[in-house]
Amino acid sequence: MFESNGGVMDFRKKIALCGIFGFALLACAGVVQAGALGAPFIVNGSTPVDTKVPLDVTAGSGGDQAILFQDATLGGRYVQRYDSNGVALTSVETALGPYGEAVAVDRVGNHVVVETVPGQPGIYARIFNRAGTALVNQFRLDTNVGGQQSSPVVAMNGDGVFAVIWTSYYSSTSTQYAQARLFNLNGTARSAMLNVASATNTFIAPTGISVDGTGNIAIVWQQRDFSTPIGMSVWLRRYNSVGSALSSATQMNVGTDQALYPHVSTNTEGALVTTWSKYSAATDSRVIMAQRYTAAGAALGGNFVVSSTMGNGQYQDVGMMDDGSFAVAWDNDNRYHVPAAIPTIYGRQYDSSGNPVAPEFLISDGVASSFFSVVGMDLAGNFTASWRQYDPATAKMNVYARRYRMDTLPPITVLANQVPQGNFSGAAGSFQYFKFTIPAGTASFNLTMAGAGNADLLLRYGALPTASIFDVSPGLSTSNESLQIGSPPAGDFYVAVWGSAAYSNVSLLVSY
Repeated sequence: MFESNGGVMDFRKKIALCGIFGFALLACAGVVQAGALGAPFIVNGSTPVDTKVPLDVTAGSGGDQAILFQDATLGGRYVQRYDSNGVALTSVETALGPYGEAVAVDRVGNHVVVETVPGQPGIYARIFNRAGTALVNQFRLDTNVGGQQSSPVVAMNGDGVFAVIWTSYYSSTSTQYAQARLFNLNGTARSAMLNVASATNTFIAPTGISVDGTGNIAIVWQQRDFSTPIGMSVWLRRYNSVGSALSSATQMNVGTDQALYPHVSTNTEGALVTTWSKYSAATDSRVIMAQRYTAAGAALGGNFVVSSTMGNGQYQDVGMMDDGSFAVAWDNDNRYHVPAAIPTIYGRQYDSSGNPVAPEFLISDGVASSFFSVVGMDLAGNFTASWRQYDPATAKMNVYARRYRMDTLPPITVLANQVPQGNFSGAAGSFQYFKFTIPAGTASFNLTMAGAGNADLLLRYGALPTASIFDVSPGLSTSNESLQIGSPPAGDFYVAVWGSAAYSNVSLLVSY
């Protein structure tokens, strides 16, 4: 975990050795911390319009984000990827052909696309690096013999461990399964195929999955037993990184309240938040519900309402940052009660204790009809919401997105290349946070700290360090420390100056 003063470290190797395990407070660029990072924008800028729907949006723990969508006119699937500052990594969306249903990204921009192939059984995947070059060509994930597999969903942690869930149906026995499997970045399996839930004459549809820093997974699904007059319910089950069950199936919603479309998100340590849509007979409309869990899977409090004032919510998604804060985005379609109402996309942020940071806020422009919200958040608290929006001028549908940073973030000072930032002091146990962005192709960078007392220099890629969770630190007994990092990944590096003891007149300098 430590690097001697003046040594050159290959950061790719250090990532493999250190991982990104553990809990951390998070921060983002700039001293101004919160709010929308610009207006809504069209994702499918260079593909034909009449786009059907965004299929998935994800954010890697290093900040790269990917939006997967389908073009209804040509039937093709596309993915557009962005760095942590919202800059497109390619000028043209990457064409995936007719396949591609969900996407996930790791810490350095490697990404996996999972898919089905019409007319063939099975669930398949392709793995790409940050440049979009195929690392592993299409391969089959499941080991089913017979049956029909559909609706895959994927999640990946910072080290490239990914897990996939899907539905399998056997018409001969009227049996439906929620199945899952874990894999490494090179496509090798970490687990056998898991039968997460199964039943006859019962509708089972897995809709959400998450992978924490150690590779533990959480799976959520909806189910209904057609032999009894009960409502649709939503369920959670957890496994470790090699597929051993950590819990049995647990119903998340209370009672028989027609719960639908569950989603789940986790932080590095494994804390969870789940969301779903619930029908309220009292108001004859749907609301968005949520439930928090510890890393051990214990419920934190009870179900709570997210969309408390907005009307009829149905499709929704959730993303959690590394300190446990989270954001929810959902569709607000109230035309059942108010026929002239315009369907819109709303969001809400919560702190790590599950308290709302502010009331609901409008994500879409509120002028054109908007549907099918999805959201992806990186560990540093940057999140992107995506949705399908009608364009009255062309009478077509486009995929839109909007970027945000969490309101819960502490102040961060941006370090510019070769510009000293100095003359700051702190008490023992205090933190001050900094950030700099390394361009692609950078051979190495130097980070130097100088001053009086005993401050420790802590560096972490894609997330804010703590006194115990970081990628590298010189660990000296003075405030005069430096790091030289070789072969760094492109993206955001976060720095913590931590008071091992009181310190004063400290300065930082990054050079690359």
